Amino acid sequence: MLTPRQEEFARCVASGKMAAYEAYKYAYKVKPTTKPASIRVCANRVMKNPELQARIADLRQDFGDNTPLTTRDEQLKNMLRVQGIAMENLQDEFEKGAADIVVKTAEAICKMCGYNEPEKVDSKVIIEFVDFDEELAR
Repeated sequence: MLTPRQEEFARCVASGKMAAYEAYKYAYKVKPTTKPASIRVCANRVMKNPELQARIADLRQDFGDNTPLTTRDEQLKNMLRVQGIAMENLQDEFEKGAADIVVKTAEAICKMCGYNEPEKVDSKVIIEFVDFDEELAR
């Protein structure tokens, strides 16, 4: 049977929002003065518990489709939300700041999703063959 702290740790890790290091700090109420190396060692020790590993696996299955979005997906979702708010401000009355936000978020979204045309790099190479005998004769 897991302790309440181990259960909290398992929930944090299974949610995908925290790595073991952050989950340990959160679940075990680690003091700010604790050395990061100590936290890593303790988090690693807790993660090796077979009962805890099984609980994390169960929780991950329970989350199913409710598993949190990846960091990239969260960023994209936030950018779309910000863009939507800016678009609402544009509909009420034109604001230059709102227009800038709409354009900048659209550019960021396109870049993040890979819709931008690849940047062209000038890769011209010139190969010149030199006759060393001729060069030495000069």
